[in-house]
Amino acid sequence: MFGMLLQRVLLRLPDRPGSLGRVTMLMGRLGVDIHQVRVLARDGAHATDEFVVAVPGPVVGGCLVELLEEVEDVRVLGTWPVEESDDEWWPTPEKKAAPA
Repeated sequence: MFGMLLQRVLLRLPDRPGSLGRVTMLMGRLGVDIHQVRVLARDGAHATDEFVVAVPGPVVGGCLVELLEEVEDVRVLGTWPVEESDDEWWPTPEKKAAPA
């Protein structure tokens, strides 16, 4: 993952078909690698989703918030860096398994 910046992105988006697809399509076009998506809350009108993504360098990282907020009714609630050693962002069975 050389040159990729690992970030957590918290979004509020409409809770309707296609909203998540528009967000992920934009990320893909920017070369953003989605590692994990979690739906944190839903109220019937909106959903709050948390992404862990690898962003290809500071240029894309610098404009990611602006571009995501251009997607209809999407609001970025926050972004922050994630350390690769931070097991909380990706608790896979391999990371939880005890050594043999």
